[in-house]
Amino acid sequence: MGASELGKLEVVRTLLEGGADVNAQTNVSNQMRVMMIMMMIIIMLTTRMMMMIKVENVIDNDDGR
Repeated sequence: MGASELGKLEVVRTLLEGGADVNAQTNVSNQMRVMMIMMMIIIMLTTRMMMMIKVENVIDNDDGR
C-alpha cells in the first residue's frame, strides 16, 4: 500500500510480478506499540544504569561528591 500511495509504480509492478499479495495488510498500530514499549524499556534500563554508575562514583569518592 505504501508504494502505491507514494506513486512508486515500478516498485508496485515489481512486487506484483514477484507474487505479492494485493490483499495483505499490516497492522501498523501494533508495530508502533511494540516499538514504543521497546524504547521505554531501553530508556528505563539506561536510566537505571546511569543511576547505578552515579551511586558507585559517590561511594568511590572519599569526600562524598
